[in-house]
Amino acid sequence: MKGTVLDFNATSGSGVISCEHGGRYQFSQEQWKSAQAPVAGAPVDFVADGEQAKDIYGVAAQTPPPASQPMQTTTATSSLAIVSLVAGILGLFFFGSIIAIICGHIARSQIKESKGAQSGDGMALSGLILGYIGVAIWALWLIFAGVIAAAS
Repeated sequence: MKGTVLDFNATSGSGVISCEHGGRYQFSQEQWKSAQAPVAGAPVDFVADGEQAKDIYGVAAQTPPPASQPMQTTTATSSLAIVSLVAGILGLFFFGSIIAIICGHIARSQIKESKGAQSGDGMALSGLILGYIGVAIWALWLIFAGVIAAAS
């Protein structure tokens, strides 16, 4: 069975183990088979015999890394991706579409080369799309203005 040492008194050489199913078992120092002394909170593997635990072995606990060392490393968002997105949005109403396209292409290549150290590919792509839409809108507006000017 798998369980956890709830308590161990080194003076009396006895303790209590709680199994993963909620049962509690008494044990003595003689039943402890691992080199390290039993301590409260230690995971164990044991054989239940009535209300006694026998043949108790400490199990290496898989502890999560400390809070100062998160499991995932944080990635920095590419500033050029942010510039591309903002310029793409502004480019739909004002000038900025060319900036969105240039920054978007540079940001996407830098993000790919960083191999996960930078994020923001979605922002860069959105900035690119908005930049190209902005250029198309401005081109259509210029063609429309030219047609109106030529007709009058």
